[in-house]
Amino acid sequence: MTSHFIRPFPLCLLLSILPVSAFSDNLTSNKQPTHCTTASSVKNNVFANDAAIYLSADELVSRQSTVFDISGQVSIKTNRHAIKADKAQYNRRQNTLHAQGNIRYREKSLLIESDKLEVNLMSNAGSAENTRYHLLDQGTNGVAGKITFNNAQSAQIALDKSTYSTCKEENRVWQIRAKRIELHPENNAVIARNMRLEIVNVPVIYLPYISLPLQGRKSGFLAPRPGYSSDKGADVAVPYYVNLKPNYDLTLTPRFIETRGAQLATEFRYLQKKTSGNVGVEVLPNDKQTGNTRAYLTLNHRNQVTDSTSFALGFAQVTDKQYFSNLGTELNTLNRSSLNRSFSSETQGENWLFRTTVQDFQMLDNNPAPYRRVPQFDLMALGNAGAFQWRSNTQYSYFRKSNQNYVHRAIVSPQISAPLRRQYGYLIPTIDLRAALYQISEPEITNEGFLNWQFNTKTGLYFERNGKNAYQTLTPELQYSYIPYKKQNQLPIIDTDVLYYDLDQLFTVNRYSGYDRLGDENRLSWSLTTDYTVNTQTKPLFYAQIAQAIYLADHKIRLANEKQIKKNDLVSAALIKSQFSGFLSGKIQAYHFFGENKLNNANMSLNYQKSQQQVELSYRYIDQSIEQISVIGIVDISSKWRIASRWLYSLNSERTREALLGLEYNSCCWAIRLMGRQYATPFADADNRNLRTSVGLQIELKGLTKIGSNLNKQFSDEVFGNQ
Repeated sequence: MTSHFIRPFPLCLLLSILPVSAFSDNLTSNKQPTHCTTASSVKNNVFANDAAIYLSADELVSRQSTVFDISGQVSIKTNRHAIKADKAQYNRRQNTLHAQGNIRYREKSLLIESDKLEVNLMSNAGSAENTRYHLLDQGTNGVAGKITFNNAQSAQIALDKSTYSTCKEENRVWQIRAKRIELHPENNAVIARNMRLEIVNVPVIYLPYISLPLQGRKSGFLAPRPGYSSDKGADVAVPYYVNLKPNYDLTLTPRFIETRGAQLATEFRYLQKKTSGNVGVEVLPNDKQTGNTRAYLTLNHRNQVTDSTSFALGFAQVTDKQYFSNLGTELNTLNRSSLNRSFSSETQGENWLFRTTVQDFQMLDNNPAPYRRVPQFDLMALGNAGAFQWRSNTQYSYFRKSNQNYVHRAIVSPQISAPLRRQYGYLIPTIDLRAALYQISEPEITNEGFLNWQFNTKTGLYFERNGKNAYQTLTPELQYSYIPYKKQNQLPIIDTDVLYYDLDQLFTVNRYSGYDRLGDENRLSWSLTTDYTVNTQTKPLFYAQIAQAIYLADHKIRLANEKQIKKNDLVSAALIKSQFSGFLSGKIQAYHFFGENKLNNANMSLNYQKSQQQVELSYRYIDQSIEQISVIGIVDISSKWRIASRWLYSLNSERTREALLGLEYNSCCWAIRLMGRQYATPFADADNRNLRTSVGLQIELKGLTKIGSNLNKQFSDEVFGNQ
């Protein structure tokens, strides 16, 4: 710093550059001056009650060695504080500091800019006038006529005639203006008295008292969630949150539905070191339209008993099948076809896993209920024996459909393979056995079963060509699969279905999922895969896989929804992916069955993805089932504006299945989201072309509350879900 003037006071100059702690009583005796002024720059270390104080200023005046007047670019630092001011007075015995002019005070996460400051450097108690403050950890700020901060034990901050916001001062969209605001970090509370909420400087809400969380969670009312839909009318929910403990909480949500009545929902959540879960209950007494009491119960519990053992419990029940279509609030609940109730436990060793499962369902559509598993035991193990690899799946299941209809099923399925892998290729022959034993109750108690085997060998070669800036791979593969025919039509179908017809199925040995059928097979499959990758990129610019399979014998085993395969039938499948640029990619996948001389299924898509933006145009076709086109996207119009859309159109029924359009404005301190949706319900008549309509609005004041429907998910993952 630059000195303003210099006077020839050698003794005073000497005193000024000594630690102020050296100004002890013997230095203030009659032999020393009682008043000393230095004109040089001051850089002193002051030790008051063993707490280091680092001082820098243009001028220092000491009086009786206890009071120091400091001026000119004053800078004071302790292990707790950093203070800058035009001038200040420090009392060494009382450990107090009085500062004036262009004050900047920092204590932990509290930053104050003020004209006048008084603070005790030991207790941290003090006050400031005509201030601007910042709570750096919480990202909040405001102004106050006066700020009073108490000692470190209570850590309370009181702001008189103040404002509170998370917006920057130059762009303050919202703020709380109050006669008094109290910040209680130890209780995670902000208390405002005689407050009003201002949005764009317009008062919108007045409350004599409000308590908010400083950060994280705190008991109290959450923002209401208003909504509207064509079937429910006005729909308003007002949640109340109870923060019981750091690892327990409860939410009570009264809800009013114009066309249905009043509903109460509760959710209790818990989280411990090895246990977590939630319990939820919703009740709507005397539905205005049905006259019945409607309810929904859900329970989820998970427990990690030991490092190797865990279990999970899930239960859900509604009073009627149309509960979610009438009262649900999210698309994934509106389209539920069943509710799952299950218990599972797992114990895992180094090379084995034992699982217990109990499972039941409540059907919400018109399909028959599947078998209940009461219970099912699975033991899976694997290992090596020299050049051989082995694995074994053993399962026992007890299935019930009613008190009179049951099935016992025991499965043993060992497998052994001898993989031979080299840098240039591989050869993997595999043999599986399948032993199945059933006891069936209907039409009479009978014992059935079968013993069969399957053989599969797959081989492939690796070719690679390196260029100057890229490399290309080529992988031809050949597979032969054989399963002899064994009669199985006397066995029930419990958990078995035909696998989806796609490229992977051409190389799957058994064409059925589950254990109730082992399909006869005599098939030769081959494929050719290539990709082209630039050295500077991780994703291939081009990837293609073309495969064919020829059947060497008729299929004698066939399920009701399965295609008839005959000898010499040929099936082709292809998958082509291309990365046109860093942001644009495309994919085509098709499965063609020459036996019927028609396309079985196909998917085509064009995808643009950059950061959080994504747009996808797609076409989906499944023979005699689905043919639809979709346009889905989330696009940033600007740095703050974003638009989301989703349109699914069924070419089979020539109708829109779902249309969604959303708009979001998101800044550093607030956001607004508006979304409209039209959708078909799973219970709609095929000839009923009317779509349900819903509208949602959400205003988020960051650091304060969210008002309206919860639309955050719809602007992210949900937009691309449920396809």
